[in-house]
Amino acid sequence: MRQLIRIAQPKKLEENWEKWGKRYFENKSANNSYLFKWNIINGIKSNHLLAPILLKMSDNHCHYCDKFPLLHGDLTIDHFKPKSKPEFYSIAYKWDNLYLSCNHCQRCKMEQYDSCLLSPDEFNYSFRFFFIYNYSTHELEINPQISPKDHSKAEITLSIFNFNHPSLTTSRRHAFERFIASSSPDIQDYPFRFIFE
Repeated sequence: MRQLIRIAQPKKLEENWEKWGKRYFENKSANNSYLFKWNIINGIKSNHLLAPILLKMSDNHCHYCDKFPLLHGDLTIDHFKPKSKPEFYSIAYKWDNLYLSCNHCQRCKMEQYDSCLLSPDEFNYSFRFFFIYNYSTHELEINPQISPKDHSKAEITLSIFNFNHPSLTTSRRHAFERFIASSSPDIQDYPFRFIFE
């Protein structure tokens, strides 16, 4: 996971997220089978308006694993604090709770959440602080020098997102091999940019 700088939220979302969240809270609390819907803004579903802005924040990479390029099926918006949990109903549309997720990260995370789970735009988050990249196995390892509390955060994050799944370690190896074989690589054109920084 690479550090993410969150940009200002769209004005329409800023004006409406609390109202939409309150409505979702009321509907979901009254009927647990009520399905979440993206609200319409000027005739367009709000997720279709938000996705390009979220993509811009990460230069078209997954906010979690940094996969690139993202395919059509990868363009999902994840609710970091799950919209299925009653304590988070009211923040279902909150800008700080929305992340662009690839298919792998969405499937792994699903409705899981832990208060120790790291988010890429967390204050002072740094890949190098929490993790070490193993250039032999292409796995993410926990930095042994961090405190027990930070170790727990890193461990939970690795587990929930399954960042060392064989498909990701293989993809990272391929990206690394391509990068070192290139005469003038631009890391923005590569997935898993934390490898090269």
